[in-house]
Amino acid sequence: MSSPAVLCYQCGENPGGVGGLCVTCQDEIASFQQLKSSTKDRQSQANMTSTLWKTDTQAAKLAGKSHATFKKGSDDVAGCIAKFAKDYVNADKTTSFNGQTTIHDYGDTVTVDFQGIRKGGNTFWIDVQGQVGKGNNRDSYFQVMIECCGTLPDNDTLEAAILKSLGTKFRSVLHRQNTKDRPNTSG
Repeated sequence: MSSPAVLCYQCGENPGGVGGLCVTCQDEIASFQQLKSSTKDRQSQANMTSTLWKTDTQAAKLAGKSHATFKKGSDDVAGCIAKFAKDYVNADKTTSFNGQTTIHDYGDTVTVDFQGIRKGGNTFWIDVQGQVGKGNNRDSYFQVMIECCGTLPDNDTLEAAILKSLGTKFRSVLHRQNTKDRPNTSG
């Protein structure tokens, strides 16, 4: 009886070779690294990076309505999240569900809050919510879950994820294209 073929950890489709990557993915990564090192055009890098990320949605306990501060300031919200979350991109354990950390306070009880690191399958996720209210009387207007994978999506991708969740009862799940795990829906 032969053992099953080991698939590439990047694409999950082709047989993995040296280092677990198939030849196609090795070539793509090499091309990306060459582009990144040869250009000073940050927009080109951001556009290239955004193609590595995908946004899905999951049902969540959200207010289901929009909020002007988050909608009009979605680019600022994305920037606040990126600045804060960079310290958690390599997280490999969950945090407790007790409390939260305010990333940015817009005043009038409008905040962007870090809810903690969550686990789904073998993957960890940064949990951020836009909330309005005080104490236990708070409503979440958007939720973004970002895969802990050593890097963050660019601000345009983060902003699109915020707007995709805002005004709905769905959270945005930002992950690399090859990631199969998703956050647990109970958290």
